[in-house]
Amino acid sequence: MPRTQHRIRKHDMKEDSFVTFAFRSQEYIQTHQKTLGIGLAVIVAAVVGVWLISSAGERAETSAEQVLSEAFVRVQQNDMAGAGAVYHRVIDDYGSTTPAREARFYLANLYFVQQQWDDAIAAYTDYLDRHADFDAGRQAAGWAAIGDARQAMDQHTEALDSYEEALAVQHADFLQADILMSAARSAMALQ
Repeated sequence: MPRTQHRIRKHDMKEDSFVTFAFRSQEYIQTHQKTLGIGLAVIVAAVVGVWLISSAGERAETSAEQVLSEAFVRVQQNDMAGAGAVYHRVIDDYGSTTPAREARFYLANLYFVQQQWDDAIAAYTDYLDRHADFDAGRQAAGWAAIGDARQAMDQHTEALDSYEEALAVQHADFLQADILMSAARSAMALQ
């Protein structure tokens, strides 16, 4: 009985590219196993590090918010000295958090309400130096408060400079009338 011959087609003779790739990949992995293991370990360590850092930041924000709420309670109880101490604690312990930014502004307001003009000017200036880009309303309010503090200290020329800075803030139109009235009082005091 004669054997039947199968005709081999050109397609059958070609190497299968996927199988070839799989064999080459397996060979590469076996020869570079140590290097690939180190690379994988570095990637895993980087991912874990980023996760730990981000979760630590979230915990700091939460802790800072809790401490800042203590200051609000103290203000409600008319314990201004205690509120000031808590604001300082938030600023010192949680300096890069959102509650620390808020504490800087509230501390400046606290000094202003207590008519501690030099401390108020310093605190508003600190806030403006650090967070001027954050909130146009607070930026304008900070400059206006510095102007009011200088006006209370009979430093009318410096007060006018501060009011001018407040009026230059974009998107703070709602404060312009108050700022202009304060500036007019300082200008009249100079005459």
